Amino acid sequence: YTISVRAYDNAVPLPGNYETVLSSISFIYDVTQPTAAVSYPSAGQKLNLLTTLTGTAYDAFSVAGVSVTIRELNGPYWTGSTFSALTETWFSATGLNSWTWTVPPLQDGKMYMVYVKARDAAGNVQDPPNYISFTYDITDPTSRVITPVNSTFLQTINTISGTANDLLNDPKAREIYLGEKFRM
Repeated sequence: YTISVRAYDNAVPLPGNYETVLSSISFIYDVTQPTAAVSYPSAGQKLNLLTTLTGTAYDAFSVAGVSVTIRELNGPYWTGSTFSALTETWFSATGLNSWTWTVPPLQDGKMYMVYVKARDAAGNVQDPPNYISFTYDITDPTSRVITPVNSTFLQTINTISGTANDLLNDPKAREIYLGEKFRM
């Protein structure tokens, strides 16, 4: 929008004295909230390494900033030094339409919620913030052979059984090695 004004007075003869140059300003009327989203990691992802969150933000006119907060699922928020805050503390991301944020130290086996919100040049703030959850898992899964029993002599093998365990109870791959070179 542009607003232009011109002043005049009531000096005689009318129309009196008036400004020959218009005084004007331009502005953008914006009441629409911007949006921000996390691109990496994906929602629900299980990760064994995470140093940086990445995302995007959009506004029809101009993104002015992106803020991020992180918390343990149903637990405390990151304060800037520990996960101990009862309410969120927002941290500025680096970048605007494409942004990054350095992830704090995470604990093995915990699920985390990341919230992100954008602010535009008019001061509109995304509400509610966008969010994703992910799980941090750096513990190796374990496996054990149950049958056949170790160090036994067998003529036939009817069953091979064992267990596979993971901190998150979801080992994905199971491999059986018979001898040194045969793999099923």
